[in-house]
Amino acid sequence: MQNHYNVAYREEEREMMPLLKHLGVGTIPWSLLARGATTRPLSETTNRAKNDH
Repeated sequence: MQNHYNVAYREEEREMMPLLKHLGVGTIPWSLLARGATTRPLSETTNRAKNDH
């Protein structure tokens, strides 16, 4: 299962991960680094961020 899971949003860790483990289902995290928000100061933007719609 591909799920929204990153260091900023960890609800999946508490709710879905135990169920997936119980069912024997693997997971592929999406947006693991919060779409890059954790890789630079929040006050900085990139050209892609300005143009990414």
